[in-house]
Amino acid sequence: MKNRNATSRIGRRIHTFTLIIFTLYCSLDFATCAQIAAAAPSRIKGYIRRIKHSSSELESKVIEPKICTPSNSTDETLWIAMPAWNETKGLERCLQSIQHQVNTGFANVHVVVFEDYSIDMFTEAQKKYYQDRMSVTFLSNNGQEKYGSAYGKWKLFEYIRSQAMPYEYTLIVDGDDSLADEHVIAYVYKRLKESKAWFAWGRHNGKYSEQCKPIQWKLRTSVKTIRNSIWSFCHPRMFQTHLLQHLEEKDFQRDDGNWLQKATDRPFIFKFMEMAGLDRIKYIGDQKALYNYTFDSRNGLKVFKKEVIQGDKELINNRPPSLKQNEVIHVISCIYKRKNSREFFNRLAMSKLPPGHELRIHICNNSPERQNELTSIANDVVRASSDKLSLSIDVENMGGNQGGFARFLLAQKIIQKEPGDYIIMIDDDQYVRKDTIAELYKKRQPMTYKTWFGKTWRKNDKDYWNAFPFLISRPSQRAGYRLDVTHYQYGGTGMSIIDASIFLYKELYSLEEKYKFLEDMWLSHIVNKQGWEIIRLFLFFDEEYKESVEGGQFNNLHSIKNEFFAKLNYFQCRTGKGVGEKIDKIFENETRHWSRFLKGFLTKVVVLVLLAYCLKGIFQRNRSCATPRRKSKKR
Repeated sequence: MKNRNATSRIGRRIHTFTLIIFTLYCSLDFATCAQIAAAAPSRIKGYIRRIKHSSSELESKVIEPKICTPSNSTDETLWIAMPAWNETKGLERCLQSIQHQVNTGFANVHVVVFEDYSIDMFTEAQKKYYQDRMSVTFLSNNGQEKYGSAYGKWKLFEYIRSQAMPYEYTLIVDGDDSLADEHVIAYVYKRLKESKAWFAWGRHNGKYSEQCKPIQWKLRTSVKTIRNSIWSFCHPRMFQTHLLQHLEEKDFQRDDGNWLQKATDRPFIFKFMEMAGLDRIKYIGDQKALYNYTFDSRNGLKVFKKEVIQGDKELINNRPPSLKQNEVIHVISCIYKRKNSREFFNRLAMSKLPPGHELRIHICNNSPERQNELTSIANDVVRASSDKLSLSIDVENMGGNQGGFARFLLAQKIIQKEPGDYIIMIDDDQYVRKDTIAELYKKRQPMTYKTWFGKTWRKNDKDYWNAFPFLISRPSQRAGYRLDVTHYQYGGTGMSIIDASIFLYKELYSLEEKYKFLEDMWLSHIVNKQGWEIIRLFLFFDEEYKESVEGGQFNNLHSIKNEFFAKLNYFQCRTGKGVGEKIDKIFENETRHWSRFLKGFLTKVVVLVLLAYCLKGIFQRNRSCATPRRKSKKR
């Protein structure tokens, strides 16, 4: 009995001594204590092991952030439509202003010149001179007849829409004008990428430059429309090329079939702005003038009579407005062996969208033998939908198991065929609620990757599975947990939305076959290299479908994730755009958060221990007073 009491006393003293040591240690190094407190129970041993390492060993493990060079390798072309007439010197000046552009951001800048018939046109030798030095195509009308600028613009647009991709931009530069400096196209590229505008206009130097402003509404106008607004849509004008598919020859003609002679820009300006809607148009002349406007004796305002000018303007202004194009939400999901496809499709089809939106679901079928089955399910779901006109489900046979990489291949294919500024990606084991898609689409942001699941790591950590801070992975709990963690270094593709222009970068499709099923890590790496942010989504959706699939991806890929993690420099990429600094801020906040928590916690522990000892002493003294000690019997 005495041995047992002695052992108990020794145990209590060791426990007290350990508590004192731990308290003193945390007073010196709250960051490490914070790591221990934040870790999942299964990882505490790993943190304790780190505490034992010497400071020199820890310093030797620190991974210096790598300066990453953004990849500018895309197939994106800027198309420049250049109507010209009777001014070869001006045309040469205009072409040279484009030829001198530097660091444009586009993979290619292709000029399309249309020369209306005149006595002063480019010779074949002049054409060849410029074709040898820049990317340019020369068009002209057949015969010796002048048709006017409306005809020239129609021919330019007709040619470009047959050549360009839907996501590419067209810029209008008149053949007697020029770009203001050698950085104009680079500036235009940046502003268009930041805004995702369907139509934009800038500010020019020269006459009427005071008109160049954001859209201005007339006072005392009951109905505000683009056509009755104050004219402010200066040179240069630019637009996404898919809008050209909606232009018709008659848009540039009078009601009698003759070509407009003045106001020849208004047909496409008004139509494209109306189709885009106010939320997809942008004035980009707020920072600098982009264009040199020439006003000489050949200008239409001096050539044509006042009644012709006014008549053509009023004709276009009074034509019925075009309808705004619906906002198309593209959702991509990959399916392999899981048998929950009907329920998964039904959940997506029941999504409630705001008016003017369409839902297009694109399925990557990684199991070719299921093509007929999945197509049949998709058709059944669409037929049963209450809104068939705004829903479509397309099943794409990927020819084999491409894993999640199939999303990238399908996204690339989609944006080459139709407008698609953003792509939503969902795993087939995630069930959306009725408002999930609408909420997800509201979060869209240019040059950004937003996702529900992601990870961050300390700079000295080489273990992919040791993300910090620890975040709950259950969907029903994660959305309301640790609201201070807003950015990731790695983002999972399931339940995410991303700027679709990421699928234009060639490097994305250069992933080694060995790592093909780690496409989420690779996408995060490319996003980081571009200097984009990976932002956490606080999103609610239903619990994941829990059917186990033989040969699950997690088990197969567990061993090579750390290998690929090291190959990607542990996601410690810095581009100088402030993204890495935001991640560092999370760790600073994490340390401060847990330092405050531990200080308060340990203070309370010490107070409670002292209080317990005091109460124990008081209780024992009171007991000794109330109960007299028995005298031991003498033997």
